[in-house]
Amino acid sequence: MKAQPILRLLGCMLLACAAICGVLAGCAPSTSEGERARVKSDVEAMADLEETVREPEATEVPPSSEPEPETQPAPAPITSPEAVLAEGAAVEERIANGDASAKICYLTFDDGPSDNTLDILGTLRNKGVYATFFIKGNSDRIDLVKDISDAGHGIGLHTFTHDYAQLYANDNAYFADLAAVQDAVSSRIGRTVDIVRFPGGTSNTVSANYSKGIMSRLVQSVPAQGYQFFDWNASGGDSATPPPPAADIAANALGGAGGMQRVCVLMHDTTVKRTTVEALPAIIDGLREQGYTFGILTHDTPPFHHGANN
Repeated sequence: MKAQPILRLLGCMLLACAAICGVLAGCAPSTSEGERARVKSDVEAMADLEETVREPEATEVPPSSEPEPETQPAPAPITSPEAVLAEGAAVEERIANGDASAKICYLTFDDGPSDNTLDILGTLRNKGVYATFFIKGNSDRIDLVKDISDAGHGIGLHTFTHDYAQLYANDNAYFADLAAVQDAVSSRIGRTVDIVRFPGGTSNTVSANYSKGIMSRLVQSVPAQGYQFFDWNASGGDSATPPPPAADIAANALGGAGGMQRVCVLMHDTTVKRTTVEALPAIIDGLREQGYTFGILTHDTPPFHHGANN
């Protein structure tokens, strides 16, 4: 009978030990399924964050679909007047020696300066071309003769008044007019000028209304006074009233050149001759296409002379 209480006591003690072990086991760390899932999610989140802040890979940029800007034409070469004079003399020598491929053109403007002079100078500068201006001494814009000279262009004397009745009244009247235009020009450019162009040209017949035979005398007496006179062998036809359209002036000048080896083109620099200004780029481009070199008239240039008709 006494053994049973002892057995019961031992059983209780075993039960107590089991309970204590269970409690201790419950305090040990464990990882449930939910916790494992949560840890996995945190790792993935960190990986996603690293992916987000990672520097993006370089990607190829497709070429622009916008058209490239058009190529601008090269500016005309900048050439000094001295170089132009030297080249002109060389071309004239080739022509004199029988070189059929040599061609030279002298662009000339009568009656200026005018309100159009600066525009003419601008076109000549842009095209890299020099010309020769035969000056009218009583022009309202006579001071612009210095701009013409400073730009390196040739300067010639045309007339002071351009009044045929006055300047062709007799030989003395012509030389008085010539002296007046010489003074108007030389006082502004600081040097005398030794080339001239007769109003109406050597071949004019209007002078016969005022002095018979005056042109036949002047072609002798003007060179004797140290001047060289120049006429022309092509014209823009811009002396007409009203002035022709620019296209007609260009066609006249280019057609007048006609492939001649030596060309001197007559045009006018007056305020009303606006279409001459407009025609000038096409004239220069067209003559270049025909193979012409552009020259400046000087006292030593082989002259262009008309025959005297009075």
